[in-house]
Amino acid sequence: MKLQNILANIGLTQNEAKCYLALLKSGSLTIQELSKKTGIHRVNLYSVIQSLEIKGAVSFTIKGKYRKQIVPANPRSLIELIRKKQRVLKKAELKFTDIVPELTGLMRQAKEHTSIRYFEGLEGAKQVFNDTLTAGGDLKGFSNVNILHEYIPEELMDEYRRKKSDLGLTGRFIVPLSPKAKNYVPEKYTAFGLSNVPEVKCLPADLFNFFAEMDIYDDKVSIVSLNREEQIGIIIESKAVSKSFSSIFEVLWKMAKSV
Repeated sequence: MKLQNILANIGLTQNEAKCYLALLKSGSLTIQELSKKTGIHRVNLYSVIQSLEIKGAVSFTIKGKYRKQIVPANPRSLIELIRKKQRVLKKAELKFTDIVPELTGLMRQAKEHTSIRYFEGLEGAKQVFNDTLTAGGDLKGFSNVNILHEYIPEELMDEYRRKKSDLGLTGRFIVPLSPKAKNYVPEKYTAFGLSNVPEVKCLPADLFNFFAEMDIYDDKVSIVSLNREEQIGIIIESKAVSKSFSSIFEVLWKMAKSV
């Protein structure tokens, strides 16, 4: 089953993988023999074999006068199937990247009212964090790095920061002043070799005792509560709300001190 799943991951269907493995074990088989070994009805088997032939995974030979047999290709030949799949995905990625601005424009045109999405628990927090990765530009945010790890698992945040860096996303964040805040970027970004790092400023902890993770991006404001009794997440999609929180952020950014 493990081999079958791996073959399925490189582009073979489950039935194709089952047939290819059966052929490898036997060397070559007639359609009737292959049907018996795999349990796939002959009527369905013809299309499976045809697909395997197109993918270069099988060929045919004649044994005796009329016994047409199916022969498996050398497994090394399937490496080209993987490479072909990679080339197709790369082309698709390039084409899709080109139309993302157009698609985003269509999405914005369709918005006529405020959208508010509500999430609960750790899975909800993950969804909120993942949504910030769709940002079309840099993030602005408020956080509390002193208590973040108490409510959000460190491995989740490590993965999130890596994805954010890989996407070229960075931004500016305001946090309560503390030794942990001063070392946050070196310990959580630089030490991991992440090239895109945020700029962090601090406000006095007694004035800015923040109990949430808030991000402002595009026309959205996302909030994750850092509270065990009410672990919730919210994404507000509203140009007016986003602009308002952005203005508040800019005022506080001027007041905050660099670490």
